[in-house]
Amino acid sequence: TKDVEIYMSPLESEGQTRIFCIIHDVTERVLAEEALRTTEQDYRSIYANAPICIVRTNEKGELLQINSEGARMHGYSSPEEMMAKVNDIGNQTYENMEDRKRFLKALKAKGEVREMMVRVQRPDKLNFWASVNSKAIEDEDGNIVHIDSFLQDITAHRQALEALRESEAKYRSLVEQVPA
Repeated sequence: TKDVEIYMSPLESEGQTRIFCIIHDVTERVLAEEALRTTEQDYRSIYANAPICIVRTNEKGELLQINSEGARMHGYSSPEEMMAKVNDIGNQTYENMEDRKRFLKALKAKGEVREMMVRVQRPDKLNFWASVNSKAIEDEDGNIVHIDSFLQDITAHRQALEALRESEAKYRSLVEQVPA
């Protein structure tokens, strides 16, 4: 089967009306559009269901997009709620504004940030540690258009490391107290 577009128009010639018709095979375009729709649905599903925060901001700190997990991690019930309430991520989501400055400095120097650890503040004060990976998307003049970031809550990991350090310190202390 082929997909076609048909263009018809009346054509007056020698006192008679005739129909001028163009038939154009659009099968490839229809298949390409369907493939694009499928790909968009796949990416939309990945974005919506990702178990990490996926966020797009601008350099000024305005939220442009955030997925559901990102909103939940930050203490909001939906992306729409967070978008409505947060207009400056530097002041509203970073526990320490120096982390935001350090982040922007690294982003401008390298165009990306890899595994930067920051404390994230939530409106309910249940703050958490996050590992941040970001990429600056620039225009042809090198200006940052937006920043795509991925945040993972690493609070449990940091707590486990701290508990391990404390346990090792206690063990070391006990071993040092044993007479030789």
